[in-house]
Amino acid sequence: MAHAFTLLLFDGMTWWWLLPLLVLFVLLVEGKQLIKGYRCFITRILRRTEVWLPIVDDVGNVVGKVPQCVSLDTPGRYQHPVVRVLVWHQDKLFLRPRSIKTLFEQGMVDLPLEKVLDYGENTEEVLATLCGRLSKVATPRFLLKYKHENQEGRWLVLLYVLPLSDKGELEVLGQDGKFWPLQQIKANSGKAFFSRILEGEIQLFSDLLFDADGRFLKHVQV
Repeated sequence: MAHAFTLLLFDGMTWWWLLPLLVLFVLLVEGKQLIKGYRCFITRILRRTEVWLPIVDDVGNVVGKVPQCVSLDTPGRYQHPVVRVLVWHQDKLFLRPRSIKTLFEQGMVDLPLEKVLDYGENTEEVLATLCGRLSKVATPRFLLKYKHENQEGRWLVLLYVLPLSDKGELEVLGQDGKFWPLQQIKANSGKAFFSRILEGEIQLFSDLLFDADGRFLKHVQV
């Protein structure tokens, strides 16, 4: 009888039924060590692939860094710098839908050029990357620095303007955008069409950037 039980125990099909029990036994005995090893493995992977964001004060000084995933999990705890470029031609703004790769308000119509700075990046490098070939025909000019808060976090926005003399230069930005006069933007604000950050800029700073007829003021034009 015992011999028959032994044969049954080590029969191929019976062995596979016992495998989950053996795994459970190992987990109970060595569970803590396995979990610790798994965490170390994941940590090593994340250190190689994680994006780090700079933490800045209200002036723009870098005071630390934090993984992007940690910042998004604790929105509002840290403040990060973001560069935005306002592209205009003949007193009209060029706008297009935000990329799905952006950290917030994906798909909403907004300025065409924006980037949250990674840790170690500087503004000049980001502007060169954003503007690309456009920087050869026009130079981005700094306009404003202000604070913006949304559900995803706190941002120190560095707003630049890039004036274009030739409409054809915008081909490098793609075909999914168009020019908007200021009055048309204001008329369509609050309708869940434009990004909230753009509507805030138009509402707060239009008097600094535009005259009563919606034309760029002379001090803005480069």
